[in-house]
Amino acid sequence: MITRGGMAAGTVTTIVATVLWAYSTTLTSAGPPQVPHLTGNPVGDYLQMAGTVTGSAPLMFAVDALIYAACFTIAGLRRARDA
Repeated sequence: MITRGGMAAGTVTTIVATVLWAYSTTLTSAGPPQVPHLTGNPVGDYLQMAGTVTGSAPLMFAVDALIYAACFTIAGLRRARDA
């Protein structure tokens, strides 16, 4: 149960954060957005797509990881408190 709650909360929070970050990036960027050229390599494709949306793929990955870590920690603490 802890995994489902943390995963659901992390997914929703990450989607909201990515949408808001992408929207703010489009407001501050000059010119049309870049079109990623996908190669079939999952890691490389993720980096291209995240970099296109947010401007910095490693930073976006770090933010996503931080969000998931916080959600799993909170879910674990809540479960420990309820037990």
